[in-house]
Formats: sequence, C-alpha cells, structure tokens
Amino acid sequence: MDYSAYRSSTRGWSHTLAGNREQFDTNLRRRLEALRAPPKPPEDLHPLTFKWLASLPPKHRPQALPRQYPRIANRLAYLWKRRQLCERYLDELAVDQRGGRRGFPKEVAREIGALKLLYLSLNPPVQRDVWAEHPWRNG
Repeated sequence: MDYSAYRSSTRGWSHTLAGNREQFDTNLRRRLEALRAPPKPPEDLHPLTFKWLASLPPKHRPQALPRQYPRIANRLAYLWKRRQLCERYLDELAVDQRGGRRGFPKEVAREIGALKLLYLSLNPPVQRDVWAEHPWRNG
C-alpha cells in the first residue's frame, strides 16, 4: 500500500500542532465558524398570533412582547387553549430554569405577568373532590 498521499496530507497538521498552537487554534476556529449554520432570521408573527392578540381584552393585549419576542408570542398563541401546557409555559417564562440569563426587559416581564393573571382569571383551577367521585362512595 502506498501511504505517501496520507503522509503528505497529515504532515501539515502534525507540523502545525507541534509548531504553533495559537496559529493552529486560530485556523481551526475559522474553519469551524465557516461550517456553522447561518443564524436564523427573526421569526415573524404567525396569523394565529394576530387572531389571538385581537381576541385579548385591549388592556391586557401585549405590545412589547410580540414586537421584541415574536417566537414567544407565537408559542403563547398556540398554547393559549391548552390549559396545562400554557400554564407551564407561562411559569417557565417567569422563572429562569437554565441559569445565567439576564431576564426580560421590564415592559415585557410586566406583560407576561399580566397575561398569566388574565389566563388564570379566564381558566380558574378546577377543584375536584376525588372521594366524592369514587364509585363505592355513591352506592
């Protein structure tokens, strides 16, 4: 077998590794950056989100949230009628689970809090008496 092609292709890397670590790191960083996917364009508001915003009472309709965080507004519009999922998502927005985040601007945080209160007023918690529903209890 002829390994001359392999040796010539790896010679540059081994020489670079042995010779100049900073140069190697810089070249590697450039190559990796070229391979990265381009950043996603900002998300637009979905038509469902416009309908959801229009359905909210005017004093509870967020202004800054859809403008600054359209992805979050789209998700809220999608989850609004899904009780447990929407409640959980609103809670996740209020409390940082991953750490190291700066949080939302004050205006957006206020709007998220107001949406949570509106959601809870429109969907009060269901009080169930588990024992009253048991079959042996009614018979």
